Amino acid sequence: MLKVVYRALKNEVTSVELEQVPTYIGGEVGLSFSGNGPLYCSWAENAGWNDHFSLQLMRRSHFSAGSLENHDASQFPLWRPHIGKVLSSWRVPGFNSTPHVLELCFTESCVYIGDGYENVFGDGDDVVISNSLEDEGNPITWTTLVSSTSEQTA
Repeated sequence: MLKVVYRALKNEVTSVELEQVPTYIGGEVGLSFSGNGPLYCSWAENAGWNDHFSLQLMRRSHFSAGSLENHDASQFPLWRPHIGKVLSSWRVPGFNSTPHVLELCFTESCVYIGDGYENVFGDGDDVVISNSLEDEGNPITWTTLVSSTSEQTA
């Protein structure tokens, strides 16, 4: 893991508020790993799943240019232990047959990013970031893979 950026709606939150765990934003989280461009974690609406909102992972932002402000979260207490470390595993738990959470596990602990509302993972149009997942949900099989150039159906 090289860098984590919270991309929040302009004037929505301060960096101090973003350091709280759990936290949520109306935007996206940019993750940078060695050898790859950023991966943006956000929410999607009516993406073909059972729930109205779901997790969305993309190689480029789906927000309009200039609508979000960047907050470097790499040194926030939640992320600091993982910067410069190798991601050991990841999975996508979901609820109601809908992907809602990206679980990123490192040697020390796991971090969770997903769609939701306030600080709750689930059917919502905020991005929730936490160090715990109350309900493990069920692993979801993705039907779309994201490559560096485009989305491809598996």
